[in-house]
Amino acid sequence: MAKEGSGSILQFAPLQSSVDEGFWHRLSSLKLNKFGIDDSPIPISGFYAPCSHPQVSNHLTLLAESLLSDSNDESTMPSVIRGNRNRCSVPGILYNTNTMEGFHALDKQGLLKAEAMKVKQFELFTIWEEIHSGKAVEDCAVLSRVLLISFADLKKWNFHYWFAFPALALDPPATLVDLRPASQWFTLEEAESVSTACNEWRNSSVTAGNLSAVASSH
Repeated sequence: MAKEGSGSILQFAPLQSSVDEGFWHRLSSLKLNKFGIDDSPIPISGFYAPCSHPQVSNHLTLLAESLLSDSNDESTMPSVIRGNRNRCSVPGILYNTNTMEGFHALDKQGLLKAEAMKVKQFELFTIWEEIHSGKAVEDCAVLSRVLLISFADLKKWNFHYWFAFPALALDPPATLVDLRPASQWFTLEEAESVSTACNEWRNSSVTAGNLSAVASSH
């Protein structure tokens, strides 16, 4: 995201976060039946819906499928990571504490910095490493990350949580060189080719998964 005009500083678009009730149901089930008092970090996948309207923030949501199922190996990422045409996946980590005191005692800035570093257990790498390795070209989802810390009070069914979104901090900051509509760069034939490719992608099996579930939730 950048303000109009050459030389403007490039900024990351803000994300508006929310948690679906199904996520807390899944987490509660995992805590009661699998995790117990183990407060080790848990891999999650968030989903966001990009919006081109300047007055509307991109919306990131955690759903039931954002967490691994009871039968999954906790050392692997959730199986639903691709999202679909209406939502893009974002890999992340959840730190769920056993007490409210533990929730408040967590070093949020320290965890945020740690999330930006390589995490071998869940095969997450820094965004910069993903760019240099070419992984970001293969899967652009790795360019976004989400960090969530929480305390689940299962007796009172209260959930306290805090979101963070690790991002690159460039020094000096990146500035906009030139910004023009795609129509000024492409010929008519090229524009039609890109449009056709995008429509084929939107209708492919890669993006069509779980579409009915998403549509029914709106």
